[in-house]
Amino acid sequence: MKLRTLSVLAAAIFALPAHAQVAGFVLDTAGQPVAGARVTLQATNVRTTTAIDGSFFLASVPPGFVEIVAAKKGYYNEGQSVQAPAVGIGFRLET
Repeated sequence: MKLRTLSVLAAAIFALPAHAQVAGFVLDTAGQPVAGARVTLQATNVRTTTAIDGSFFLASVPPGFVEIVAAKKGYYNEGQSVQAPAVGIGFRLET
């Protein structure tokens, strides 16, 4: 019985996705898109830059709670703890 339980547990662990995605937008306090902002998964090399409409997409994010930071010169950085996978994450950068 213990062997079967361990087998089921091992199968469940290996069935978890190795990577998730996080997507969203970076806006300023007026609600305008911030193009060219850097969006980074803290303590990793996973990062991207926002498109002209302020949208971003991060791939290769480990599933679970992660810290994401949005930054652009001339604005204060903003960080959020999110649970990956996540879609519709919003950042509001202040000048």
